Amino acid sequence: WIGSDRIGVMAAMRTSPLALGPLLLTIIMITSLTVSVPRLTSSTPSSFYSASCFSSSSAPSVLRRRERRTPKSARLATGTLLAERQCGLLFNPRPSDGVRWAKKKHRGTSIVAAEVDTQPKVQDYQATHVFCMVRDGKEEEFADVSVLHSVTSLDEEPGVVRSDIVQNVGNPSQFVLIQVYADKASMIAHKTTDHYAKWRAKVADMLLIPSEELKMAIRFPMKPSNWYYPEDPEQNIHELTCRHFSIRTQPGMEREFREASILLARNAMLNDDVARFDILQHLDDSRQFMVLQIFKSPKGQLEFTSSNAFKSWMGKLSEIKEGDAGVGDFCNIFPSELSMWEYRSKLA
Repeated sequence: WIGSDRIGVMAAMRTSPLALGPLLLTIIMITSLTVSVPRLTSSTPSSFYSASCFSSSSAPSVLRRRERRTPKSARLATGTLLAERQCGLLFNPRPSDGVRWAKKKHRGTSIVAAEVDTQPKVQDYQATHVFCMVRDGKEEEFADVSVLHSVTSLDEEPGVVRSDIVQNVGNPSQFVLIQVYADKASMIAHKTTDHYAKWRAKVADMLLIPSEELKMAIRFPMKPSNWYYPEDPEQNIHELTCRHFSIRTQPGMEREFREASILLARNAMLNDDVARFDILQHLDDSRQFMVLQIFKSPKGQLEFTSSNAFKSWMGKLSEIKEGDAGVGDFCNIFPSELSMWEYRSKLA
């Protein structure tokens, strides 16, 4: 009776009660698919952080180590690439301003430097956060491919200032790729490169849902040396504790939040257990901020979040924010060296 018309189907159902079984099973399957698909495809960067694993109520006060550790292969994925290149200086003209930039490769990481008088100002920097939800079992492969992409970007693009990768400690399938560019032109140029196209093609089948990107402006620190990787990094492999806050302020409270957060960041820079404290503001929504707190250890995080300065900031936050703040706990995949994360100058 499946091939009959609607009247025939209804008649068959009346004459054969057993026919309800397959029909109900089909309805249940379709309904379950209909419910689950929007939950996945409607994911946005804001909901990425406000999901149960990122909510402030469930986020651990001390970082929980994830069970599946991304191996050193993710950090050493660039061995073949770097072995084929000789150390030295590469000079590349920047079309946007004609400045002659020097790119120095050192110990596996290229360092971008410009003539002191013509180095772009931090207020021109732009950052992107790319949120990736990876299929179960594909975490290792995704990490390897993404580390290779980061190193290639640093090696071949003078306008790429940083290219960090972090992984959620509670859900290893969640990654955030953080890139900082010298200016908007560099950010646009990155997506025209061959290595970016290759990365997109390789990770396409690894992603559970399409990746999403946020574009942001730098609000702290404002000293260029605190964004570029050091020219002579110490080989001190270290797993960091990274806590990200996604915060939306009430209308007209953007400046107050920014000033309160910068005050906390300056206080954090005096703490030896704090590696970084970055503040970014969304380009498409000035009321949306990202605050990135990078600690050298879970103990350092606990001590800092117990301080009066942090408690004061949290109290201020409760007055300024709109809705709940999204919180996510991560650890570093790339770079793996502590010296590549730390501020190089306490004078931000």
